[in-house]
Amino acid sequence: MVYLHRLLEALLMPPALNLLGLAVGLLLLGRRPRLGRWLIGASALLLYLATIPVVVHPVVDWADSRLPPVSPDELAGVQAIVVPGAGRREHALEYGADSDTASRIVMERLRYAAWLQRRTGLPVLVSGGRVFERAPHSEAELMAGFLRELGGEARWQEGRSRTTWENAVFSTELLRADGIGRIALVTHGLHMPRALWAFRRQGLEVVPAPTVVRDAEPLGGVADFIPSADALEDLVDVLHEWLGLLWYRLRYAGS
Repeated sequence: MVYLHRLLEALLMPPALNLLGLAVGLLLLGRRPRLGRWLIGASALLLYLATIPVVVHPVVDWADSRLPPVSPDELAGVQAIVVPGAGRREHALEYGADSDTASRIVMERLRYAAWLQRRTGLPVLVSGGRVFERAPHSEAELMAGFLRELGGEARWQEGRSRTTWENAVFSTELLRADGIGRIALVTHGLHMPRALWAFRRQGLEVVPAPTVVRDAEPLGGVADFIPSADALEDLVDVLHEWLGLLWYRLRYAGS
């Protein structure tokens, strides 16, 4: 089911959606040339708009949770720091044959979690399983290893989850077993709304502790109209969060 979800999600996002539109447009040129030309033009234009910072950055700024960094007062009464996973980098050969390591996004979260742990002494839970069965280690194992390299320590490793919703469900089971009901949730500001919704649906009291908090960027230069792979990646990230939150609210509304 996870594979099907990922395939459907990819087809609903640029650039796959645009390429699909271009392909259909080309196929229609023979029988329905006007419709084919319109579809090709619309697909190309939308792909261009999806890659230019002058369009993408305002969308990203609007989608960001806009939560400020967590304050010491907000951490009063917090019993644990929870860090959801966000993928892995497979075959990191510089660490040895067939080695995997935490993704860049996960490393950013763990660095902040380690920083918070040093200042608060709170225990850390890392959460992430094996999205694909071939993976030799769960994301939680990789996360715990990197956290140790940063001088931190993970008390709990939740290694079954494959989605943010499962991060919340399975992490709550571990936390409840130790009598923990109030947590600081460490994730990216852009990802915080969906993660907050999922964890709070489990009955936890959640203090958002966002990392990589964005500032609005000034726009208008020539470079902001030039297609950028980074802009496309940012837009796909936003769309992923919107689709994910919509799906969660439809599927888990009664949970």
